[in-house]
Amino acid sequence: MLRRAGIQRQFKRPLGWRSPKGVAWLQPEQAFAVFAAADDIDSEFGLFLRVLCYTGVSVGDGLSVTRSPRSTSPGSKFTCPRPRTPMRGACA
Repeated sequence: MLRRAGIQRQFKRPLGWRSPKGVAWLQPEQAFAVFAAADDIDSEFGLFLRVLCYTGVSVGDGLSVTRSPRSTSPGSKFTCPRPRTPMRGACA
């Protein structure tokens, strides 16, 4: 609001105010443990976590993937709507 009113102020921020980006990766053993725990909760949930892990899609894009209504056989294709974010993997 001050800038819009024409008042310019420079604030001195403390060192380290922009924290480094933290990225955590699962080791294979950890990922398989998560998959096993998800399978105990619900088999579809375990499958969903595997799809997210192996394709790299976001949760929202993963939830929007549906089976094609024309075919219900086990080998039928999945349809992927236009992603909100760039996707890597099966639906790209």
